[in-house]
Amino acid sequence: MPTITYLPDNRSVESEEGETILETSLRLGIPHTHVCGGNARCSTCRVIILDGLENCCERNSREQGLADRLHFSPQIRLACQTLITGHVALRRLVLDEADVELTSQLTPDKTPITAGEEKKIAILFADIRKFTAFSESLPPYDVIHVLNRYFDQMGKVINRNGGYIDNYMGDGLMALFGVDDPQEATLKAVRAGLGMLNNSGHIWKTFTR
Repeated sequence: MPTITYLPDNRSVESEEGETILETSLRLGIPHTHVCGGNARCSTCRVIILDGLENCCERNSREQGLADRLHFSPQIRLACQTLITGHVALRRLVLDEADVELTSQLTPDKTPITAGEEKKIAILFADIRKFTAFSESLPPYDVIHVLNRYFDQMGKVINRNGGYIDNYMGDGLMALFGVDDPQEATLKAVRAGLGMLNNSGHIWKTFTR
């Protein structure tokens, strides 16, 4: 049966057939960082193979893509993608307290968690054309009133189309679509944008007469 020696733990364990290095670590309670959840979307689970590189499977396309991007040497492998066929000695590359604090996937009771979730969504950015010149012509309180009214109206349009405002940036906003349901997220964002254009005209007419 394949075996893994972990350093600096100096602990040797058996790996089950078809199990990645990361899966072995998690099964046996060996702390092993994996910010993306073991999906080859980050490099935080990477290890350096100190002995037995010939017993590691070849990189799959996902691991190879990240290795090419980050210029990994052959000895640097993603634990979440690497299967082994014999004995391997390795060192995890997240070791010091600062790294563990920043990237640890363990709660105080040692329950594995992930740092987030990756999704395909649509993002809409919008700001007000020539707002600087417009705001300079009004008293400060009027500017705040205009912005509050604008954001209120735009928020209603965005919500009606299945999105929500995630962030405000001066006279701009960022809205997200498809966070809960990715179906037609892009279409919803486009519809929201058209609705925002239509509604914004009514707001500016009030203050530009």
